[in-house]
Order: sequence, then C-alpha cells, then structure tokens
Amino acid sequence: MNIYVEIIEVPPGFAPQEIREQWKKLVLPVVTDEEVSANPSDTRYGVDVANVGGFTVSRDKAIAALKKGGKNEAALYWTGFPFGRYLQFRRDVCRVIKVITQPECPE
Repeated sequence: MNIYVEIIEVPPGFAPQEIREQWKKLVLPVVTDEEVSANPSDTRYGVDVANVGGFTVSRDKAIAALKKGGKNEAALYWTGFPFGRYLQFRRDVCRVIKVITQPECPE
C-alpha cells in the first residue's frame, strides 16, 4: 500500500519559521516500515523530537518535492543537514490524500 500526505500546517521543528513554512501544500509519499527496515539510517529523524510518531518520508523525495515546487531556499537548507534517509512530519500537520493499494495477483 502506498500512502501520500499533504502538509497542511507548518510543522514544528528547529528550522527557522520561513523554512518550515515551505513544507505547506507539498504532497509527499510515506515510506513503509518495511522500507525503513530494508534501508536503515544512522540518523532517522534528525534531532527534533516534536515530529516523532508522525508520517515518515524519504528525505531525498521530500527535498525533490521542495525543488519541484520552486522552494529552492528550503531545499538547500534541508540538503545541508546530515539527517540520514528519513524525515518525519507530525500527524496533525498532515492530511492523507491518497492511498493506493496494489491488486492481489491471482495464483
């Protein structure tokens, strides 16, 4: 199953307000626990615990979404931090917008 979330509020965190605001209205694919297990990261969520327990996304895909949305200042900011492979967004700043389930293959 693939889940996509839209960031609907400014997420909490240590980044400056003007950088965190750039996440609003972006749509990001959520990674599964299986993906995280298959591709572990030394630093999974950065240093801010305010978003722990939220939706986990690929850091690379999140930065690509910022760039695609013309939010280059924020993309450059997040590129400069050694966060590892994943970022998290608190659930109350996200809205699930799409759930894609793969049809089961007949045996």
